Amino acid sequence: MPVNFLKKLRHHKAYRYATRTLAVAAAILGVSVVTTVAVDLGPLVRERAETLGRNTWKRPIHIGGLSIRLLTGRIQVDNFSIEGLRPDDRPFFTARRLDVALDWSTAFNREVTITAVDMTDWEMLVEKWDNRNNFPKFTDDADEQPPGPKRFTTTLKYLRAWRGQFTFEDHEAPWSVVARDIDINIGNLPKYHGTATFTGGTVAIQHYVPFWAKMRASFVIDEGRIHLDRVEFDTDGAKTVATGVVDVRHWPEQTYQFKSRVQFPRMRQLFFKDEKWELAGEGDFTGTFHLFKNGRDLTGTFASAALGVNEYRFPGLYGSLRWTPTALDVTNAGARLFGGDGRFTYSIRPLGSAARPVARFEANFAGVDLASFTDFEQLKGLRFAGTADGDRVLLEWPLGRFAEHQGSGHLVITPPAGVQPMTASLAAPPRSQVTDTRALHEWGPFAPVPLQRHLPIAGELTYRFGPEQVDFEPSRFAT
Repeated sequence: MPVNFLKKLRHHKAYRYATRTLAVAAAILGVSVVTTVAVDLGPLVRERAETLGRNTWKRPIHIGGLSIRLLTGRIQVDNFSIEGLRPDDRPFFTARRLDVALDWSTAFNREVTITAVDMTDWEMLVEKWDNRNNFPKFTDDADEQPPGPKRFTTTLKYLRAWRGQFTFEDHEAPWSVVARDIDINIGNLPKYHGTATFTGGTVAIQHYVPFWAKMRASFVIDEGRIHLDRVEFDTDGAKTVATGVVDVRHWPEQTYQFKSRVQFPRMRQLFFKDEKWELAGEGDFTGTFHLFKNGRDLTGTFASAALGVNEYRFPGLYGSLRWTPTALDVTNAGARLFGGDGRFTYSIRPLGSAARPVARFEANFAGVDLASFTDFEQLKGLRFAGTADGDRVLLEWPLGRFAEHQGSGHLVITPPAGVQPMTASLAAPPRSQVTDTRALHEWGPFAPVPLQRHLPIAGELTYRFGPEQVDFEPSRFAT
């Protein structure tokens, strides 16, 4: 009976369906096992790979695991790292996994073709000190190449590095950038090219408030240089579009040309967080940033339709800026000032030394309308008419100690056209200048003639001041 039952069962539709299903499942399972199971290449191969990396990059490297997939031949590298400058430094680079696909057929032509690299959960840390950095030597110098043809050439067709983080720390300035959630894609036709994005970044400059950043960039790699044909860099309070070149062979050599749109109120909150004054408006900065061994150089020009400082407004702001490790200089700067024109320079020197820097503001102005100015100040009682010109206006103080400020200046006030100011003599003014004859006999602060809303004045004033007092040199004042 059991034999007859089995014979009948084999011809039943349900039995045939179940048998086919099991066969398909077994095939799928077999393929999965073959394609996913990796064979450990062993400590000898790992040691050889670590030696090759150490000789190439002049830096110890470590590989936690090295294996190969049975069917695809893909190489899997686990817990890969490159050491820092010293064994006790933080590692320059770490990656949890690198998955490398090779085209083995090209090896017969002395060519190593890497068809794809997939790298996940990686971190790169670049540090800079006074005269050194931790960036490894990723390329060989020409004079280190052995004579004759290369034994092998290597071609990478595609790379994706994602879930990454890049950190740059300048311990001298100090300042730092942390770029999180980096996603990099690189292809090799017609040249190595790709895109890079990151979000959730943080920029910290000296003691100022750190601010967020995100970036999107496209680039081309050519002979050890990364040509960034477009970089969109958004930060807390600014939007920047840039192009640039990074010379990997001579790290940290890199240069960027950029244009930024800056929000002044947020800049005040970030860089002057403890101050009570407020800024208003926005402006553009167009410039070049050059980072090189042992230094940096930021130069450019700025402009704004109107800068606001508290209730003051300065239309048509413009100027030039240069920032190096030793000084910050603002030159050729100016703005409109109550109907007149103002010019100024500003500097902080020296930077990067043991001496406390001194901030220096020097200005001159011409054609300032006193009526507009005194109305803006809402002076009680008298308000004035005329134009003011100032030169050699100087204010300077040790950085961080404004209470120790000092300065000087020279001011000339010209009355409105057609007005003759009183002279030093007590003689009565000419009758031709008097519209009310009572002024011929009654003049002074109690004269019955109503004063004008804006009293015309003339004068010249030279002064110096310090934390405790103001000193006037011989000066004059007349109405």
